Formats: sequence, structure tokens, C-alpha cells
Amino acid sequence: MLQRLTLTLVLFFSAQVFAETPKVLFINSYHQGYEWSDGVERGVEQAFAQQTVELKKFYMDTKRKRKPEHIKAAALEAKQLIDQWQPDVVITADDNAAKYIIQPFYKDVEIPFVFCGVNWDASVYGFPYRNVTGMEEVSLIKSLHNQLRDYARGDRIGLISIDAFSGKRNANHFEKNLGRNFDQMVFVKTYDEWKQKIVELQKSVDMVILENPKGIDGWENKKGLEFLQQNTLVPIGTTHIWLAPYALITIAKIPEEQGRWAGFAAQKILAGKSPQSIPIEKNKQGNLYINFALSQKLGVIFKPELIETATIIR
Repeated sequence: MLQRLTLTLVLFFSAQVFAETPKVLFINSYHQGYEWSDGVERGVEQAFAQQTVELKKFYMDTKRKRKPEHIKAAALEAKQLIDQWQPDVVITADDNAAKYIIQPFYKDVEIPFVFCGVNWDASVYGFPYRNVTGMEEVSLIKSLHNQLRDYARGDRIGLISIDAFSGKRNANHFEKNLGRNFDQMVFVKTYDEWKQKIVELQKSVDMVILENPKGIDGWENKKGLEFLQQNTLVPIGTTHIWLAPYALITIAKIPEEQGRWAGFAAQKILAGKSPQSIPIEKNKQGNLYINFALSQKLGVIFKPELIETATIIR
């Protein structure tokens, strides 16, 4: 018997009644209450708002339970559910479902899969397969760079991130998407080092990309925010919505875009289209945030058209 939480919803938003209601399984790599994947889930539901389906949800919970044995156990439970329930299409969200479920168990099988939220490059899992398509998740770094450049004194760009594999991987992908190298990249392990290096970095570049500091030893959100409010010297930008108070400009991904795309792709498959005929896409939409407190500190006057379209942080 499956122990992990699953939810089943029959969505009756359409007047059309199917002789046999299509079965769609949504596998979430994380858990209910995690902001990003909650948004993806909302997007999936929005996509099916005009179609009657039986939507079952499975949560791997790998954000809170990160040990390899826990992840593999969750993947095996999901496999058992797929094999028993036999859904017409499976939608997966984020990398762990792709890595631990689709890649080892369902390459080129009959059951179609649509992934979303796979970071940067789905080819690391061998995608696409004959039965797999999806949407890759990329940070909108090029748009962020273009916005920052309008308020910077020059074009030298730096990045600060955690000294870990994830930080260096993201930096490499940023450079590929920008089509240029960072003038300086700084990777730190401790909060004290982060404070020292972010001040030094701002003295040698014209704008800074602030990457996720979670995992830096000694990091505390409140301390980091107070430090940047006092020590911001050049325009700082980020692609992480929770870091918007720390940065002059934020362009954050929209999780609902991932879920809606996956849901609409699943609809096409239910209508008879093969997954391999649906090209893998990248997300394109973003939410823009501008920080008035930091703009006043830097003497930046935002363009009126930016103010009209952005969420303002004061």
C-alpha cells in the first residue's frame, strides 16, 4: 500500500462528458506548501480548466527529505503508482522526478511523459525520448542584464554565489545564456566572506548578479538584507523572487508558466499527438520587481515604462 500522500481530483470544468475520463498523474518532486512547486501545480490545474480529467497528484517530498535513500524510495512509490493506475499521461515537476523516475524506468515506453521545471538542460537525462517532451527551466539572466545595464555606469558585470557545485553550474549557464563571460565571479563559503567579497566586487564591476546565498555558512536573511541595504554601491540584480528586497532589479520566473505549458502539452497528447512531435521548450515569462529604497541610495531614476510594468518594493 502506498504510504506517501496522493490526491485525486476529478476536474469537471467542461460541459463535455467523456465516455472514459482521461487519467493524468502529476508527480511533484517536492511537497505541498513549497512556493515554487505550488505554482507549477496551479498552472497544471489552470491548463485543464476546460477539460474533464481525473487528476491524481503524488508528492516525492525531496526538498525536505534529501538523502539518496529517501529519494529513491519516493521514486519507487511513484513507479508503483504509475504501474498500478496506468495513467494516460504523466506530468512531472522539477529535476528529481526526471532523474529518478523517468530516466531509469520509462525511457521509450508506451506511457507518455511531460516534464517541467528541469533546470537549464534536459539533455543531461537523455531527453527527449520517444515518449517524453517538456519545458526546461531557465533563469531570465539576459533580460536582467539588459535592465541592469540601463542603470549601470559601464558594462562590467560580476557575480557572487555559494562555493558549491550548484553555484558554479548556474554561473556557467548564465554565461552561456548571456553570450559573454562575467568580468568577475566570486564563490564564497561563509557569511563573513560573503560580506567582504560583495563589497570588493562592487568596487571592480559596474553591476552584480546576486545568486542564491542559501547554504552559505552563517547566512541569515535579516543580516544579509541589512548589510546590502547599507553597502550597495552599484546596481545589483537577481533572478530569485525572495531576494527582490536585496536587489535593485529582479526578474523572476513564473512557476505557473511551467505548469500551464505541461498541462497543454498533455492535452495535445491526450488528443492523439505524439510526445516526440512536441518540441522541448524553455520558459520565457518573468515577473519584474524594482526596489525604490535601493534606487534612492544609488541615485537611480527608473524609466516611467519600467515603473508602470513592475512590482515596486519600497
